[in-house]
Amino acid sequence: MKKETLQNRNNAFDAVRIVAAVFVMLLHFTGLYRIYGMGGELNEGIRAVVDFFTPVVLFFSISGYLTAASCERTKSTKEYIRKRLFRIYPELWVSAFVNMLMLLVLARDRLDKSFIVWIGTQVLGLAYTPGCLKEFASGSANGVLWTVAVLLQLYILIKVFYRQLRNLTTGQWLILIAVLEAVNLLCYKVTGGSAYGAAGKIIERLCIPYMVWFAVGAMLYFKGKNILTRKGAAVVFAVCFGVRILTIVFKLPDPGYYSGCIKGLCSAFAAVAAAYMLPPVTVRKDITYGLYLNQWMILNLLIYSKLMGSGSYFLPLVVYLAATVLISIFTRFAAGKITPLLNRLIP
Repeated sequence: MKKETLQNRNNAFDAVRIVAAVFVMLLHFTGLYRIYGMGGELNEGIRAVVDFFTPVVLFFSISGYLTAASCERTKSTKEYIRKRLFRIYPELWVSAFVNMLMLLVLARDRLDKSFIVWIGTQVLGLAYTPGCLKEFASGSANGVLWTVAVLLQLYILIKVFYRQLRNLTTGQWLILIAVLEAVNLLCYKVTGGSAYGAAGKIIERLCIPYMVWFAVGAMLYFKGKNILTRKGAAVVFAVCFGVRILTIVFKLPDPGYYSGCIKGLCSAFAAVAAAYMLPPVTVRKDITYGLYLNQWMILNLLIYSKLMGSGSYFLPLVVYLAATVLISIFTRFAAGKITPLLNRLIP
């Protein structure tokens, strides 16, 4: 989810990524507001808009496209691994450190030895909530971190199979997408779409059910150059939008793990199409990754302070958005200071 620089900057991936990050933030806010606030038509209306295309699926698809581009540009496996790790971990560590400080202040009476284990998982980027924090605020120490581990797995897979994927025909790509969608549906069948139980917990943390959306992005990189013109991308986006409207209006069944099969595929294709449909946009100080990493600690703070559910809807929403942006600016700045040090330590 970190920013990649494409040789061809005739796209708006920066803008689409920011929109996706804000939509993820609003999706989580509206979901928790159902529990800790009063819900209501405004909350549900916002949720319906931001969940029209599944926000996290947008990220997986964009990552598939940009990672395929990175594989093509990177000369060696060592360089590829180094670039991926340096893009993921410095800001993740800064964010985890800020989150740790907040928990040490607000939940110090709850902490036990399991908190030390949690610190170790944050260094690796693993989603884990120690037992001592299960009853603190939302009950999750960082509810979005699971995607980092999933992306790392996908980064490995696309690098291992890059040569084979690059040589696939369009027909073979479509067969692969169909197979991966069938795998997603199988995961849904096995778990019932839930992360509860042993099977649910394992599948949730593996990249298996999410590969299809990452693969859509990669396919569009390798085979979509002829259709990803301004007009062609607009047609693809319009088709995805129209299919989603029909699915909603006619209440068509749409099973799938994490996202329905129709909704997920529409979201994946729409993400890349939007980047080429819109005018080119380049954001030099991109805080998208920080917005994604830092949002949950602010949500926990809102719940702990009882600001969420205080009777006001816009006050906690404005505080949430503003605080996440400010912390994300800081984590990006701090990560920029750490990265040069890592460059010296890891040649």
